[in-house]
Order: sequence, then C-alpha cells, then structure tokens
Amino acid sequence: MIEKDTVKPKFKDFILNKTNLWIYCFSCALLLLVYFTHFKKADLRFFPSHNSFNVKFYNDSIDGGNSKVEDNFCSDSLIQMSFILQKGFVRPYVGIDFNNKNGKNIDISDYNQITVETEGHDLKNIIIYLITRNDAGTVTGDKNNEHYFSNNIVFSAHTKKYSLLLNDFHVPDWWYDVNNLSPEQNIIPDWNHFNRINIATGLPPKLGTKHKLNIRSISFVKNNTSVIILFVFIQFALMILLFIMYVLKIKSLNKSKQITINYKPVTVSKEPSEKYLDYIHEHFQDSTLNLDIVSVNTGMSQRNISDSISEQFGCNFKTYINQIRISEAQRLLKESDLNISEIAYSVGFSSPNNFNRVFKNITGQNPSEYLQSIE
Repeated sequence: MIEKDTVKPKFKDFILNKTNLWIYCFSCALLLLVYFTHFKKADLRFFPSHNSFNVKFYNDSIDGGNSKVEDNFCSDSLIQMSFILQKGFVRPYVGIDFNNKNGKNIDISDYNQITVETEGHDLKNIIIYLITRNDAGTVTGDKNNEHYFSNNIVFSAHTKKYSLLLNDFHVPDWWYDVNNLSPEQNIIPDWNHFNRINIATGLPPKLGTKHKLNIRSISFVKNNTSVIILFVFIQFALMILLFIMYVLKIKSLNKSKQITINYKPVTVSKEPSEKYLDYIHEHFQDSTLNLDIVSVNTGMSQRNISDSISEQFGCNFKTYINQIRISEAQRLLKESDLNISEIAYSVGFSSPNNFNRVFKNITGQNPSEYLQSIE
C-alpha cells in the first residue's frame, strides 16, 4: 500500500537531478571523443584522384572472345566506355582496370565500404573486383601473388551511387579454378595490401548491341552507422539505468512493501526437425544456397544441420549439395538436349569450370567423358 506522505517518482525531477545530468553529459562527451579518435575517418577517393592511376580498357580476347570496346573516354570527372559483346567465350565481357601509377599497395583496412557512382545503359549489372597483392610473396595464390575479391552492382533505374560492404567481397570461383586451388581454403582479404580495382560486365546483356558504361566516382568509406546506433543504445541504456536507480531510491525512502508473485514456469518441449532436407532438395539449383540460408529458412541451427548431414550421409554440407547437383546433372546429360554449360548453370553451379571440376571429383569422369560412356 502507498501511504499518504509518500513521494512519487517523477521523470522531470530525475532529469533535473544534477548528479544524473553530470553523469549523462560526461558519458556523451566520452563517447564523442572515442568516436572521433577511433572511428571517424575521411573518405579515401580512388577516382577522381588527380590522375594518380592508369586506366586500361580490355575485352575477352585473351579467352578467345570477340567482344570489342568501340569508344572510351577518360577525364578528371568521368570515365566512359562504349562496347559490343560478341559470341566467342562462355560469358562475353569487357572491363576497365584502375592501376596505381607508382605501383604501390594501399592500406584500406580502416574502411568497411566502397561507393561507386556509375550508370549503365542497357546493362543489368557489373562486377567490381578488388585486387590485393603481397609483394613479399608470402600469400598463397597465383604467380603474381594477386588475390581477386568480387561483388556485384545490380543497376537500379533511380540509383546512381551504390555502396558495397568490403565484408561482402569474396574470391570468385574462376580464380580458384585458374590457380588450381580449392574454395574450401576460404582465402581472407588482406586489405593492408590492396593494389587495384577492376570493373567488368556481369550477366551478359543482349549480344551484338552497343552498350555504354559511365564511372563518375569511386571511394572507400568507413560507414559508422552501426557504431552510432551502438552509442545511442548505450546512452539510452544509461538513462534507463539511472532512472531505475532513481526509482529504487524513492521507493527505499518511502519504505514501500515488496510484493512477491509465485508462479510455475512454463515448460516448453522441443522436437528435432529435419525439414532442412526438404528445403535443400527444393532449392539446390540456387547457386547462392549455403548453410546460413538453409538455417534461416528452416529454423534449425547451422551446427545441427552440419552434424545431421555428417551422421546420415558421412559428408559435409557442401559435398552433400554437390552430390545432389551432380546426380541431377547426370540425369540431364542422359535425358535432355541441353549442352554442358547450360546444365552446369541449371543445377546450381556458378561456372562451367567449377562444374567440370566437381563432376570429375565425384564421378571420376568429366561431363564429356560421361556423355561418351552412356552413348
């Protein structure tokens, strides 16, 4: 019960309390100091950058392709390329390579995002390659010690500036194939030795048609949105904590009685579920399918999925999916008129080279040999 002479907690009195104000203002000043000394960083502009780089336009002729860069233009504020993609390679392409004139590496480890202001005419997407190079030769990779990490920009009708997180850049499958390495090595980017940027066409637009790509700016940015949200949460939590302490102090002064509520905890029963197998069987054709996606869509933890696959099938998650894809590929090779590249993409592989390598690892034959054996 509340006595007549009790004092009620008021938020206004809490805010005007000098001790609370001092603590809150001090925490704000401390967080601002930490932010500007440890997190705030000016953007690193890669282009335009006062002509400190070389720009090179290239096509797929090195892979036997026939694509052509018809026109190109480079100024202090715009790089423009007009091109026509032609048959000759599995995925026709052209691109632009940005290379430092002094050839030195750049440390971008303090940044977490790259922004590209670009426009594509009749283009669906482009691929951004960030290339690192270790001149000391201590990194596993190709003979030039170069590692390629890629991500896609999907063009939007109303957006001209695109932002990509550096954590979303991964080694493309073709790089593993070219260097005879396994994707299971999971190479981690060494952003201390960033060397150059390469921009190439992605999913092929209509062949034989003239297309245009404009690049207006490229910058590395330290996006601190998550840090700012964390700091706001800390300040909010501090205010809640101070207010709770204030309320408890008022209650102590009023000598209020405490009420204890006894209750019986609710018992929740859990039953194991293996519906993840159904999800894998329905979505194995998706080349982006991974353990995290299956876990999110089935409500089963990644560890439990991995353990279940290992126990039932004696292999890991990736191998299990590849076995399903190769089994389906064998069926299509027998029953359909699709060529090998079309089958590779239809069963969930991101490239024909990767498909050929996995097919031979599982069956002991490459797809062409398998076709000959069943004829």
